[in-house]
Amino acid sequence: MLYAFGVQNYCNLNMYKPVILQNGLTFIYGPCGSGKTSFCRALGDICNYSAYKNWKTACFYYCFIYAGYILIYTYERDNKGKVKNADISIPQLQYRYRHIDDICNPLQIFSICRVLSENKNIHIVLNLFEYYLVNKFHLYDDTEFSATVNLRDSSLPPLRFKQMEQICRTGAEQTVIIDDFEYSRCNGDSKPQTLARRMTEEGTQGILAVRRSEWISEKYGGMGHYFFLKSGDLICADPVSYTHLRAHETLS
Repeated sequence: MLYAFGVQNYCNLNMYKPVILQNGLTFIYGPCGSGKTSFCRALGDICNYSAYKNWKTACFYYCFIYAGYILIYTYERDNKGKVKNADISIPQLQYRYRHIDDICNPLQIFSICRVLSENKNIHIVLNLFEYYLVNKFHLYDDTEFSATVNLRDSSLPPLRFKQMEQICRTGAEQTVIIDDFEYSRCNGDSKPQTLARRMTEEGTQGILAVRRSEWISEKYGGMGHYFFLKSGDLICADPVSYTHLRAHETLS
C-alpha cells in the first residue's frame, strides 16, 4: 500500500509535509479547481501515468509498505519531464541508493539498482515493489494517460465501471486512485457507493477524490481517512477542519 505521499511545486500543489494515507478508503475532498485532479495525477506520477510537463521542477515523496517491507522513494521531475535526483531506500535492509543522472521515468530506478547491487535480498524486494507498482497501482482519471471512467463523456463504453470492480475483486495490497469518484458510474445500475463497498470488502486501498462532504461517514473509517485541499496543501479533516469543510462546501 501507499503509506505516505508528498509533492511540492506540482501545478497548484505545494504540500507542507507528506501525509499518511490509511489502508482502506481515503477521501480527498475539494470543489472544482481545488487541485483534486492534479493530486491524483501526482500520485500516479511514479508509474509515469501523468508524464505531465509542469512549468517548474516538482519534488515527489512516496513511502510504500508491501509484503512486510518499507520502500521510500523521492525524486524530482523537471519542466521537460525528466526524472532526476532519484533516491530510493529499504530501511529493513539498510539499503539506500541515490541516482543523480537523469532517467527516463521513475520506474527505471529499479533496474538500475538491480544492476548495481549484488545482494539477492535487495533484488527480491526491488522486484516485489516493482511488481506492485506495475500490476497493483492503478490510476483512473480523465487524462489520456489512464483508463477514463467519467460519466460526462458519453462516448465511453459502459464496461469501464465493471473493469474497475474486477480490479477491486482481486484482493488486498492493491491501490486504486479515482478522480471525480462521484462520477465514476457508467450505467444506471452501478453507483460509486457500490464500488466503495466493494473496495472495503476486498481490502483494496482506495484514494478517492470527491466534491461532496457527505462521503464522510464512520462506515469508511475515522477522521484520518478524510482530507481536504486548501491552498495547494492536503489537510486532515479533524473536527475543527470539518466545520471549515462544510462552510467551504456551502460557498463553492
